[in-house]
Amino acid sequence: MCDTKTAFLTRVEVEIWSGDVGSRLWVCPWSHMMIMGGAKKGILRLNGIIMKWYTSDKFISFVQKSFQCLRNDIDRGSLFYSPNLTPEERMAVRSLKEDSSIIMKPADKGGALVIMDKSLYILEIMRQLSDTSIYLPLQKDPTSDIRHQIDTILKKYTSKGVIDSETCEFLQNKNPIIPVFYTLPKVHKNLRNIPGRPIVTSTNSILSPLAIFLEKVLTPIIQKTDSFILDTGAFFSVIQGIHTIPLDSILVTLDVKDLYTSIPHNEGINSTSRLLRSTEMDGDQVDLCIDLVRLILTSNFFLFQDNFYLQIRGTAMGSNVAPQYANAYMADFEENIIYKQALFRENVIVWKRYIDDVFCIWEALQRHSQCSLIS
Repeated sequence: MCDTKTAFLTRVEVEIWSGDVGSRLWVCPWSHMMIMGGAKKGILRLNGIIMKWYTSDKFISFVQKSFQCLRNDIDRGSLFYSPNLTPEERMAVRSLKEDSSIIMKPADKGGALVIMDKSLYILEIMRQLSDTSIYLPLQKDPTSDIRHQIDTILKKYTSKGVIDSETCEFLQNKNPIIPVFYTLPKVHKNLRNIPGRPIVTSTNSILSPLAIFLEKVLTPIIQKTDSFILDTGAFFSVIQGIHTIPLDSILVTLDVKDLYTSIPHNEGINSTSRLLRSTEMDGDQVDLCIDLVRLILTSNFFLFQDNFYLQIRGTAMGSNVAPQYANAYMADFEENIIYKQALFRENVIVWKRYIDDVFCIWEALQRHSQCSLIS
């Protein structure tokens, strides 16, 4: 019991101290979210918006006090800690953990844990990576080349006064981690030949600060687009706000197949550019963001089984900016294609979208022999 308790407390302590104690919390003025940033105080400026760096000393002190209270409660016996697994269950878990012929991954949807043959998991990944219209093998780690490109862009816009030294420092990751490719099993699609959703773990990669920066710039703009839905709660609010629906209406749901890996770079960049230029951002600020978007898209590399690959089409799920980049592309597509269709204007009562998932209420479908929005 004592050994188990000590191990538990040690794990908690490791989690508390796993980050850099001298780091700062970056509080973005348009969002309640906080993200870990660099180690010095400073101010980031973009489009007249000030992003302040606040010391995390108080946060760390609070966590330390909470941890000490937890330890004291356990030591006094006022908080009981006991294993939540039976010996048999613990043995089963250990057996699965030590079995090198299987792999365990969370299911793409539904919250289930998938245990599958490791060889089949790898086979599915290799099937995806063999598609040379999306992925190309690389001869070496491109991190140093990407760092040089980042430095060139930052020097250009620092000299123009678009970004200050603190922004420049934030956008440079001195000790990046190499991104790794994996998939989430789509057991809801096929249980025999399980497809996988491709994910690139971009956290703390050489491109991660750029993606975080762009995500914070794009988010408030994306949220103002006509079809934007933030989450399930926002969707329910939209539905509750519809007071009258004609009797001949139908409810429609649809999604875009493989959106993330299907967006052509030029079209996605142009969509993002048009979205940014519709705001009050000046030309140099937009150019900076577009240069960063282009660099992320054209340098999206990762490692799988000791081999480096480059994604040459679309964006990687796992990058901070990927959802908003996809949103920008879809919003632009809706604005310039979907909304301009007479069939859409005459019949669609509601059109709301969460990234690639669309909900639509369509009135009087029977009047038309053709249902397609796009001719």
